[in-house]
Amino acid sequence: GFSRVSADEVIERDEWGWFLSGYAPLHGGDGRYLVGIDMRADEVARKTERLRLAGLTSLALSLTLAWVLSRYLASRITRPIRALSQRAREVQAGRLDGAVAVATGDEVEELGRAFNEMTGGLAAARAEERRALAELEASRATLELRVTERTAELAEANRELHAEIAERRKAQ
Repeated sequence: GFSRVSADEVIERDEWGWFLSGYAPLHGGDGRYLVGIDMRADEVARKTERLRLAGLTSLALSLTLAWVLSRYLASRITRPIRALSQRAREVQAGRLDGAVAVATGDEVEELGRAFNEMTGGLAAARAEERRALAELEASRATLELRVTERTAELAEANRELHAEIAERRKAQ
């Protein structure tokens, strides 16, 4: 014990009872002085039991806290993802109105914002498509009316030509 820290490996016995001993040289004592400690075995057993109990309690509390935090974090992640999934199903069904509200302050919120922008763009594109289709339908209807009118004019001109040809033949 004069050169380095040492402790008994096994519990010793003397006339005062069972004990463990430990020794350490004093810093700056040039190996001439040491500090020793004897601890009674029943005290060691009691302290060991306290340490075990404290360790088990600490482990149980740590596991409980880890479980609670994991549940909290999991719900914080899964709730917005479920909302995004539900909104995706609505978009798939053709319902482009509405938005998903995700306020997590992280990448999931960024994803929700991008999703809302995407559905907004799809809704605008759908409205533009409907407007273009309505214009196309109106143009088609106008064109059909003009074709019908022009066909009637051509039929009238054709009838007049046939009448004139018939008159000229008669005259000849």
